[in-house]
Amino acid sequence: TLTLTLTLTLTLTLRFGDLGSKVLPRYPTGTVWEAGSAVETMQSIRANHGGGYQYRLCPLNSELTEACFQDTPLPFADDSSLMLSNGTVIKLESTFVTQGTLPVGSAWQMLPIPDTDHVRPGIGPAESWTFPPPCYEPRYVEDRPLAGLSEGRCSGQWMNNITIYDQLRVPVGLAPGEYVLGLRWDCETSAQVWQSCADITVTAPKK
Repeated sequence: TLTLTLTLTLTLTLRFGDLGSKVLPRYPTGTVWEAGSAVETMQSIRANHGGGYQYRLCPLNSELTEACFQDTPLPFADDSSLMLSNGTVIKLESTFVTQGTLPVGSAWQMLPIPDTDHVRPGIGPAESWTFPPPCYEPRYVEDRPLAGLSEGRCSGQWMNNITIYDQLRVPVGLAPGEYVLGLRWDCETSAQVWQSCADITVTAPKK
């Protein structure tokens, strides 16, 4: 399983505004994927802003641009799983979207963790759920919204230990070599795009 985290550490040589594709050195993860195989990644978020996400690949020796990553979007191979805040892992009924996406026809997945903080500003009670939680959430059943920056079992606004396990399919015709895996998350309740990346190796299919 390949883990992606959305963090940034500032150093003497890395400052806000720098392009990660220009200043960050290669960081071997030891992750090797076979072309055509199904693989698993895992991701955790901190501040929940809803929306959806997609995984893409760009060759390491290419310029790491949005256009390069859009050349090789990775399809989802199966529904995702979710580790709840109590450590239980459940299988999800993922929501995949292929209409109106970029690249055209590529699959994005809706973030499966409902936001609960200020989801209806100016309309009614600010604290609610953007959609029904995918697990048994006692406060949802009791109609007692989470307050502020809280986390439930599988919902909330400020995440501490809820983890998403995604199943991806590596394109069968992908050339062997070194790649950068990109995770792009387009938020819904804020005008933000978050991205994370990891270095991986792709090998030819076994005969």
